[in-house]
Amino acid sequence: GVVYDVASDTKGRIWIATKAGLYRYLAGQLKRFTRNDGLPSNKVLSVAAEGSVVWIGTPKGVGALSGLAWRRFTRDSGLASNEIAVIGVTPWGVKWFGSARDGLTIYRGQ
Repeated sequence: GVVYDVASDTKGRIWIATKAGLYRYLAGQLKRFTRNDGLPSNKVLSVAAEGSVVWIGTPKGVGALSGLAWRRFTRDSGLASNEIAVIGVTPWGVKWFGSARDGLTIYRGQ
């Protein structure tokens, strides 16, 4: 399939953003996450890790996985766009969510 982005977290997990969902690779095991697991969309355009929290950008907003729980962020939550193509996380915890059409959102929350 199509791979859009790859990131690793502090627990040694590799996260892979694809057209068919988010994949986690750890110790030879590959697990797929989809909308059924709480993702905003099956198409994951970007992924970034902040410690053990994983942030994903999709055409339908941002998802954040912490432990077993997903949180969702959309334009209604304050994003400049629902279509997030790139995510950057600074060393001090500020998240940058970029859209190809509607600009940039800076998020300082957890």
